[in-house]
Amino acid sequence: PDGYNGRGMRQYLYMAFVLRLFSRAPDSVLDQIHDRMVEAVKKDPQVFPIEMLREFMSQRQKTLFRLEEHHLNDDADLMLNIVDGGILQIDPADPELFDPHTAPSCLGRYLCRQSQIHGRL
Repeated sequence: PDGYNGRGMRQYLYMAFVLRLFSRAPDSVLDQIHDRMVEAVKKDPQVFPIEMLREFMSQRQKTLFRLEEHHLNDDADLMLNIVDGGILQIDPADPELFDPHTAPSCLGRYLCRQSQIHGRL
C-alpha cells in the first residue's frame, strides 16, 4: 500500500524490530495485536491502525515510540537492512564492505533525512 497506510505498516514493522517487541512472550504479543487489529479494522477498514499500535508498543515496551540514537548503534545490521531494503548484511570478513565506525553516523544522517521528508519513521 501507498500513502498513509503504507507508511503506517512500515513504521509498525521497523519499530517492532527496533523496540524488540517480540523478544518476550511472542505468542501473547501476537494475540494482543490480533485482538486490537480486529477491533480497529471493524471501526475503519480503510485505515491501518498505526496509532493503536504505537500506543500498544509504547506501553508493552515501556518506552517512547520513536527512533533513538542508541537504536542506530545497538543493531547496525537491522538499520542497514531497513535502509537498503533488506538486502545488505554486515560481512565482518569484508571490512571494505562495512566500516563499523562510520556506518552508524552515516545511517543516522540518512534516517534523519528520511524522517524529515516522510514524517516519523
